[in-house]
Amino acid sequence: MKMKKIAQLRFLVLLLFISCISVYACSPKDDEIEEEKPDPVYSMTHYIEKIRPDFKIGTHFSENPSNKDPYLGFIRKNFNAVTIGVYMKGTQRDGKDAWNFGSLDSRIPFAQEKSMKIKFHPGIGHDTYNPDWLVNGGFSAAELDEILTERFKTLIEKYDADLSAFELVNEAIAPDASGEIWTVANNVWTGIGWSAQNLYPLYIKRAFEVSDQYTDEVEFILNDNNNSMLESAKSDNFYNAVELLLDQGVPIDGVGLQMHCSVVGDQIVESAFGSGAPLNIESFKQMMEKYGKLGVDVHITEFDVHLPENPDAQDYALQAIAYRDVLKAALESTYCKSFTTWGTADPKGWAPSGYNPHSLWLDDNFQPKENYFKVLEMLQEMAGEI
Repeated sequence: MKMKKIAQLRFLVLLLFISCISVYACSPKDDEIEEEKPDPVYSMTHYIEKIRPDFKIGTHFSENPSNKDPYLGFIRKNFNAVTIGVYMKGTQRDGKDAWNFGSLDSRIPFAQEKSMKIKFHPGIGHDTYNPDWLVNGGFSAAELDEILTERFKTLIEKYDADLSAFELVNEAIAPDASGEIWTVANNVWTGIGWSAQNLYPLYIKRAFEVSDQYTDEVEFILNDNNNSMLESAKSDNFYNAVELLLDQGVPIDGVGLQMHCSVVGDQIVESAFGSGAPLNIESFKQMMEKYGKLGVDVHITEFDVHLPENPDAQDYALQAIAYRDVLKAALESTYCKSFTTWGTADPKGWAPSGYNPHSLWLDDNFQPKENYFKVLEMLQEMAGEI
């Protein structure tokens, strides 16, 4: 009986040995193991890295990361840059020395986790952006200049290491049809005074000069609307203003083209209110080249495409075409360095007409829309992956 058990044990050991050899023989060697294939639907940044590694695609990032909005993952995956608001009504709402950095300090780490480039907007602008204490303070020219100086000194010294770009002055230019270059009404900063021969308001020069004293790394941008095409309502004035300021030694590094657009009937127009020039991609390319030949970079800073209150399939199709064509032209221009949308999700978008204009990448359920997939297809083709 004992010998029989020993024989059975030997037989089991032999079977185990044969089984191990078989498993080893059938298993792939380390260098034969296939890597897991990646998801075939890549992000926008995946393709842009292949097309133009220097190009920044971004979003206006007004979300509080601690709220854990459902689309934060979309932002992490698809953008390599963010624009963060430093509106004076928020950062200095209660007084020139009553600084509030809370919104900045909560958003900057989110961007840094993914090595996103950070741009601030806006440094200063007309009175829509200014707190009551500033607008109604009755400050002298010298006092206004001191407030301006301290504002830029504080922001740049605190965040210099985090910043890639800063839209220092926003919406300072008047429409071409006004007969004036500069917007003067409802802008307390013009109280600082004017240059010799009244060529330009000094606050613009001071904003760039002061900021330039505190960093060598940040790109300084003059930002405005309706200035992206030859036919745009401000294109002549904006171009002339930039040329003049550069000739006067103002250290402008880049120009910002907001490019808020709308679908009106069967066409796309430049303006969130539906009253601008029709979108013309060839004209857009020519305008970028004009600015670039002045020696400044071009940035698309606030792009979105507003739809009617009850959009239909054609509206969404036109929106998708606009997103695709504008981004493609920007990528193909050696003068254009970035493309930023004015938000990410429709429910959080800018709604100047009082209703949700469905102007961004994600729908009301935070799902990608037709414009996102149209752009992905275009990027795949440009990257040579179709």
